[in-house]
Amino acid sequence: MRRTAVLVAAIAAIAARTQAAHADDAAPITLEQALAAVGKAPAAQIGAYDIAAAEASAAAASAWPNPSLHVGTSRLTARLIASATLPLPVFGTVGAAHRAAEAEAGVARAEAGLALRDLRHRVVVAWIELARAHAEIEAQQVAARQAAELVTIADALRAAGTGAAAATVTSTPARARANVAVAAAVRAEEAASAELAGLLGWDPARRLRAEGPPVIGTGGALDALRARLRAHPEHMAADRRVAAADAQVAQQQSQRWPGLALE
Repeated sequence: MRRTAVLVAAIAAIAARTQAAHADDAAPITLEQALAAVGKAPAAQIGAYDIAAAEASAAAASAWPNPSLHVGTSRLTARLIASATLPLPVFGTVGAAHRAAEAEAGVARAEAGLALRDLRHRVVVAWIELARAHAEIEAQQVAARQAAELVTIADALRAAGTGAAAATVTSTPARARANVAVAAAVRAEEAASAELAGLLGWDPARRLRAEGPPVIGTGGALDALRARLRAHPEHMAADRRVAAADAQVAQQQSQRWPGLALE
């Protein structure tokens, strides 16, 4: 029994030193700092390239069709025949194509904003999880210290002859379970740290520790919140998708007229 107690005490000491080392290595990060780093995250850069590609497509849609050059011979003469054809975009075909491309660019801008908004939400959730994990470590450490104190009291009572051996037998496993709970909480904090670091594009092995209170905005009345639904990013993105579909229909309708070309 004494060897078991010594072994449990050694494990507890090693776990305590490991937790202290992890706490020293962790870099503190506030919620404001995490949100400020969202703009530089790799996932936030995708939307900018999508917008640039959509705007380039809108600029290219305003161009006229390319002219064509034909070179050939005739079996009636020995002369070389060359001809050039210049398509004439009439009946509003170029304008319809440009409007459709501009509508698609608007959809790309709206979806990029939605993606950035979703990334910010995921970062906030990850930071809150990291803060919760750190608080769980502190709570489990308090429970482990209390379990260790109970073991010390039970050993002292047993040595004085006023306590039963059953108290030591019961308190020692309880202390071991408390130490295991502390180690599990440390691993949970490491997982939350890696999740937050990965969202921000940092090294997942870089240990982070949530610091500071969460940012809580002011509340609002339900009627006021309902009035703001028209300006919600998801609602605006849906409106732009509808506008893009209408522009595509108008472009297809403009192509029903016959094409003209100058040779």
